Amino acid sequence: MKLDWNLALKRLVGALVWGLALAIGAWSISVSTGILGGFLGGFAGFLSGPLLARTRLRTPTILIGGSLLGGVGLWVAGLPTRSRILAGFFGPELAYGLADGTTWFLGGLVLVGCLHAATVRHASFMAVELALVCLALITPLSAHRDGFISRPHFFVDPLWSQGWDPVPFLMAAGALTAATLLVLSVGRFNRRNTLIDLGLLLMLGFLVTVLLPLNRLQQLAPEQKPMGQNGQQEQEGKPPPPMEQDPNGKEKPRQKPPEPEDKGEQGQPKPVALVLFHDDFTPTDGFYYFRQKTMSMFNGARLVPDTTGLADRDVPSRFPAAGPEAQPGGVGIVPEPTDSSLTRTVRTTVNLIIAHPLPIGLINPTRMEASGNPDPYHFVRAYKVESAAFIGDLSALMGRRAGNPLWSRQVWSHYTRTPEDPRYRRLATEIVGRLQEQYREDPLAQAVMVKLWLETEGTYSLSQRILDSDDAVARFLFGDKVGYCVHFAHAATHLVRSLGIPARVATGYAADARYRFEGSALLLQDANSHAWCEIYLEGVGWVPLDVSPQRTDARPPPPPDADLQRMLGQLARKEAPSQEGRPQAKRDLNALARKALAVLARGAGILLVLGILAAGVGKVVRRLGPYVGPESTRTLRTFRAALDCLADVGVLRPFGDTRERFARDQGNRFEALAPLTEFRMREALGDPRNPSPPEARELLEHYRNLARQIRRSTPFWRRLLGLLNPFSWLFVR
Repeated sequence: MKLDWNLALKRLVGALVWGLALAIGAWSISVSTGILGGFLGGFAGFLSGPLLARTRLRTPTILIGGSLLGGVGLWVAGLPTRSRILAGFFGPELAYGLADGTTWFLGGLVLVGCLHAATVRHASFMAVELALVCLALITPLSAHRDGFISRPHFFVDPLWSQGWDPVPFLMAAGALTAATLLVLSVGRFNRRNTLIDLGLLLMLGFLVTVLLPLNRLQQLAPEQKPMGQNGQQEQEGKPPPPMEQDPNGKEKPRQKPPEPEDKGEQGQPKPVALVLFHDDFTPTDGFYYFRQKTMSMFNGARLVPDTTGLADRDVPSRFPAAGPEAQPGGVGIVPEPTDSSLTRTVRTTVNLIIAHPLPIGLINPTRMEASGNPDPYHFVRAYKVESAAFIGDLSALMGRRAGNPLWSRQVWSHYTRTPEDPRYRRLATEIVGRLQEQYREDPLAQAVMVKLWLETEGTYSLSQRILDSDDAVARFLFGDKVGYCVHFAHAATHLVRSLGIPARVATGYAADARYRFEGSALLLQDANSHAWCEIYLEGVGWVPLDVSPQRTDARPPPPPDADLQRMLGQLARKEAPSQEGRPQAKRDLNALARKALAVLARGAGILLVLGILAAGVGKVVRRLGPYVGPESTRTLRTFRAALDCLADVGVLRPFGDTRERFARDQGNRFEALAPLTEFRMREALGDPRNPSPPEARELLEHYRNLARQIRRSTPFWRRLLGLLNPFSWLFVR
C-alpha cells in the first residue's frame, strides 16, 4: 500500500505538538522525568488515537474505559512513592522521579489517545482537543500576561541574562502555536498541502510578531481601575497604623503587619507601578503612602472631590505635560508650607505599568514633571515627583496647631464641614474625653485617639458593601462598625472634623517599606490600593491618619515578587528617551528582525534583478545559437532556438509527448518544425541512411521559415510579450 506522506506529516506534527504541550505543562510543576514522560505520553497518545478509532469499540466506551484505565494507571504509577519496599529499593529521589515520569506518561497516553480517537470519529471533539493543547501551552506563560515579566523563569531567565526582552519571543511562541494548531484543525479534513499551509502560517505569524508595535499592546487590554471610591480594588490594602506612641506619651509597641501568605501565582496581585527612589528615605511609620485622589468637599450628603478650586491645590488633577507644552514647574501644584526641620525633599520617579486616570505620588508632593519613558514595552508613562516627607519623631508633632493660619475662612469651613447629625460630635467628644487632661486640646492627640478607638471597636471586612448611599458612613459608625478601608477613612474624617481639625479622605496606594528589599525600587500592586484619612498640622502639611482595625477577616496582600521588582527596577533605570518622545536605541528581537527583513528585502531585490539579467542574457545567447558556435552542435542550437521562439508565443511540448508527436501536432501551423525535429533526432539517435549532418544553409532556411510562420499565425502583442519575457526559454522541453 502506498504511503500517504501528507497524512503522515500531519500526524507527526500533531504528535509533536501534543508532546511539547504536555512537556511545557509539566515544566513548572514536575521534575525532568515528568517532563520527559509528558512528552512521550502526548506523542504516543496522539499516534495511538487513529489506531484506537479503527477498533469496533464505541466512542463512549473508549472515553469511559480510558478514564477508568487512566485512574488505575495513575494509581499504579504512584506505587514507588507509596510503597516502603519500592521506595527503599529505588531510593527517595529515584522513586519520586520514576513515579512522576510514569504518571505523566500514562496520563498523557490515555488522555490524548482517547480524546484523539474521539476526534478522528467525530469532528466536534476537535474543539476540546485544541482547547486542552492551548491550556497546556499558555498556563506556564499566564503570569507574564499579568505583568510578571520575570516569569516563567525557565523561559525568561535565559533571555534576561543575555539582555533580551522576552516579549517578542513570547509573541513568536504564540504565533507559532497558533499557526501549528490552525494547521492541525484545518488540514485534517481537506487535501491541502500541509507544508504549504504551515509555511504560510508561520510566515504570517513571524511578520505579525516583527511588525506589530508591541508598545501598543497594552492599549488593547481593558483599562484597569487602580483605585476608586466604589471599586473593589480599594478594599485590598490594610496597612497597620502609622503611630508608634500613644497620645498619653507612653511608648506603644509598633504594630507589625501580619506576614503575608504565599498564594503562589494563582490569585497573586498584579503590578501597577514601579517607583524609583532617588533619595534614601524610610518613613517612620513603616509605610509609603502614594496619594492619587482626595475627597474633601462635603456636599451635604457625602465627601466628594473638590470642585471649587480653593482646596486640595496640592493634589495634581492631571499628568504633567512633556515637550513644548511642559510648564516650568511641571503640574500646577501649590505645595503647603512646611517646617524644614521636620520635612525633607524626597525625589522619586513613578513608572506606571497600567493606565491610571490620575497621577500618583508620594505625599506630600511639591513638584511633578514629565520624564522620558525608559521602556515603552513595559511602562505606560513615567514622571518625576518631589515630595516634602516627614522625617521627625511623633513627639515633634505634639503641640502643633491644626490647619494653616494663611487659610481663608472659606477654606477652613471646607475642611471642617461635617454632617448635621449630632451623633458625630457627641461620639468624638466622648472619645477625646478618655485622654489625659494635658492632651485633650492637642489636635494630634485627639486624632490619634479617634484612630485608636476605631481600631478597637471596628472590624475590617471585605464583605461589606461600598459607600453607595448618603447615610452609609453613619450606618457603619453607629451600627456594627464592620467595613473596609473606605468606611474607616470616612468615619475618621467626620469624627476629627467634628472636633475642628481639618481632614480629608485620600485614596491611592499604601506599600510596606520592608518590601523595598534594601533597594531603590518599590513595586506597587493593585492589592496595595487603599483609602485613609489625612489631617492637617501646621508646618508638616497633610499627615496620614490610617486606621488598622485589630479584628479582620481579610488576608493581607502578599509581598511583591522580589525578582520582578528587581528586573523592573533595572528597566526603569535605563536611559530614557527625551520628553519629546525621540526613540531610544534598544537591543531587542524586533529591531534585529526588522533589520534582517530589510537586508533580506534588499538582497531579494538584488537577486531578482540579477536573475532577470541572467535570464535575459541566456535568452539572447540561445537565440544567437543558429549563427554563432561550433559546427558540431549547430543542429542542437538551431532546434533549441526554434523551440524558444515557440515558447515566446506560449507553444510548449506537453508532458508525455515525444518530440516527433509534438511536431506532427503543430504541423498545421508551423510546418518548418517537422524538418528541424527530424534533423535533431537524426543527430541524437543516428541514421545510417543519412550519416552526414545537414548543411548550415538548410538549417537556417527552416529556422527562418518557422519564424515567418509564427509571425503569420500570432498577434503582434503576443509576440512582443514573449520577446520581453526573459524567462520563457526556461519552460522549453
